[in-house]
Amino acid sequence: MKYQKYLKYAKYLLIFFIIVVGLSMYGKYNLKRRHPPFILEKLESMQQDESLLDSIGGYRSFEYFFNKNDYQLGDTLSYRIVIKGGSRDAIYKGFQAKNDKGEWELKKGTFVIK
Repeated sequence: MKYQKYLKYAKYLLIFFIIVVGLSMYGKYNLKRRHPPFILEKLESMQQDESLLDSIGGYRSFEYFFNKNDYQLGDTLSYRIVIKGGSRDAIYKGFQAKNDKGEWELKKGTFVIK
């Protein structure tokens, strides 16, 4: 009898959990839809490169920059990825263009540690 009170709260907790999971999945989908996958892939590979992280004094944070209009409407895209370390920053500048099939291809990429 006294467990009915707790079952009522469990039902609300389950509904809240389902809503939170749904919003999380939507956020991940929306992030991937609006951001170029090649930038996210390059960022992930840079974050996993141990020698790179050691050379900049470890990993603190990251930033990346690109023009959303160029990505959504254009056929070329310049972008920059910055991984901030404890003592220095790793900067990757890339330039991608769409090929005849409409797929993005890397045309130029430069890597600098400052």
